[in-house]
Amino acid sequence: MIFFGADNKKVVADALGALRSETGQRPEPDRRKQMAPLWVIDFPMFEDDGEGGLTAMHHPFTARVT
Repeated sequence: MIFFGADNKKVVADALGALRSETGQRPEPDRRKQMAPLWVIDFPMFEDDGEGGLTAMHHPFTARVT
């Protein structure tokens, strides 16, 4: 499952924080079958191509934050 938030920073942080807290409190019936959440923040997906368009940087989950 992938969740995206699009609003002002506080609204998104509050909503995703509540979701993270809720998923962290769920019972764990069998750790071998458990999926673990991964929170990715501040990844660059696109850059200006200099001609008014956007170009994909590279895989969004491996891009460095500079």
